[in-house]
Amino acid sequence: TPPSAIGAKVMKSSLGRKRARLPLDVSQFNPLSAFALSCASGSLARFLPKLLFMTLAPIALGGAILAHCLFQVHVWKLERGPCQKRSLRLFLLMCYFVLPATSTTIFRTFLCDGDFGTSPRENFLVADYSISCNSPSYRGFFFPWAVMMSLVYPMGVPLLYTCLLLPHRKALEQDRTAALASMGSSILVQEFKSQFWYWESIDSIRRVALSGFLVFFGERARVGVAFCIALGFQLLYLETKPFARRESNLLASLANFEISAVVLLLLNTQARSVKGGDVAGSFCIFVNLLLVPPLLVIQVYRTYQRQSVMRTLSSFPLLGAKEQEERHLPSPFLFSQRDAIVEMLGAGQKNRMLLLHKIFDWLSQ
Repeated sequence: TPPSAIGAKVMKSSLGRKRARLPLDVSQFNPLSAFALSCASGSLARFLPKLLFMTLAPIALGGAILAHCLFQVHVWKLERGPCQKRSLRLFLLMCYFVLPATSTTIFRTFLCDGDFGTSPRENFLVADYSISCNSPSYRGFFFPWAVMMSLVYPMGVPLLYTCLLLPHRKALEQDRTAALASMGSSILVQEFKSQFWYWESIDSIRRVALSGFLVFFGERARVGVAFCIALGFQLLYLETKPFARRESNLLASLANFEISAVVLLLLNTQARSVKGGDVAGSFCIFVNLLLVPPLLVIQVYRTYQRQSVMRTLSSFPLLGAKEQEERHLPSPFLFSQRDAIVEMLGAGQKNRMLLLHKIFDWLSQ
């Protein structure tokens, strides 16, 4: 470790002992820390390899997904459309999981600490005190790389969602079921109402705001800002109810309330003393577990709903070929839900999944 880094650590620790109350650092919320990457590889304990890994690994994985799709199409001679849809869904799932942790790592690159009382003032990177924010390596590589990756992840992912869904906006409003069946990006909108086709982008902004965005605020202000963000999005979800199913809106409200309650508890603990951290941690775990019973109830209810639909479908007879020809299936004129079920069943096996989506939408309303 360079002597300047040792001096920075010593000065930081002595300065910390002089403070009466230490603030809780909520800028380092990182789901991937549970996998202990630094233990698996010692080089990942330093910030530069970690920054490169967190930003380049998703890009490499996306390239692997693309290569697999091309291999299926050109080597295995599979149909291009289904392969592209499967690959796009897998890529979107990857973006969903890596967005908060990667954004947090990127934003921590901008967080420097110069509270040492030295002259001239020297800043060190909070994520790695061996890196000086005044050094040529930081100004020539760390900072520009973080700015570029900010355009790719925190800003680029929500923009990508919007660009993928915008061409299907009118189709979703006119015939939601048919649009979902033809979209490769249906995973982004299938849980939301048609008028809220853009909501996955808003939710991505919420997740980034509650993780990496907090590093731009002072240590003592981060928990308060996190509470304001969590409360604002909670009220937004309660007002709009963007999900198509009632139980999904209920679950989203409970999850947002849980986040607000946990951040409020951290704010209260920070205002009093850090000595109550163990009690606060135990209560946070208890609040998080409160979400498990409603989730189980909703899953049981959805399973029962699907079984009811299957029993309903089995009670309707299939139309014969002559009847199908007389009705000129598929017919655009459906006069009742039962007629819709009978006609789509008569259209053959290909349309049965489309029928299930339509019935689920009908029952949820």
